[in-house]
Amino acid sequence: MVTGGYLLDDISSIRMQMLHRVWSYKQQTIDAIGNVVTSTNDYRVLKPDLVTDANGNRISLAYDALGVVVGTALMGKETEHIGDSLEHFQPSLHSDEVKEFFTSPTEKLAAKLLGSATSRQIYDRDRYWRSSDWKNPLPTYLVILARKTHASDPIPEGGLRVRITFSYSDGFRRVVQKKSQATAGPVGESTVDVKNRWLETGWTIFNNKREACTKI
Repeated sequence: MVTGGYLLDDISSIRMQMLHRVWSYKQQTIDAIGNVVTSTNDYRVLKPDLVTDANGNRISLAYDALGVVVGTALMGKETEHIGDSLEHFQPSLHSDEVKEFFTSPTEKLAAKLLGSATSRQIYDRDRYWRSSDWKNPLPTYLVILARKTHASDPIPEGGLRVRITFSYSDGFRRVVQKKSQATAGPVGESTVDVKNRWLETGWTIFNNKREACTKI
């Protein structure tokens, strides 16, 4: 059961939203030129768990116990068997698994945690709390794992390649530093290739107005 309503967006084009008659969540959106986007909802978190765009391509989403997106899978049309999947995906990881990955963030371990999903987000929300009595407490972080080839494609020679990105944040959830995996190569003045290299951004410091004032 659905009910409709019209909205006027910022560029003065009319969009029509079809809402569930009882729960009032969005099931379908039609823009001014007739593009239709549909979605089904996860009733536990009251958020979409499957979205189909105007071309019929689908994206599936998985949520953790707090209702935060932790996994995505890009899929083709219903008649196709391409892309990725959230089948057997475990939304909530054990703390030991998170600790193991942070200690050794390798592509092999990342591929294991990713499974057949397109991407996985790993949060360590309690890291600052666990180290709050230290002289220099550790910031919370988010890790994004993203596969470079679809699960339906042949596995590349040498194994699955996974893009690994760390984002460290402060108490206001503002990103203060990022770190991403780089290709193998020398470090500094050395001529020896190092397999596990990382690119890091500077450290951002915010003032009392919550504006970035310094980058180290």
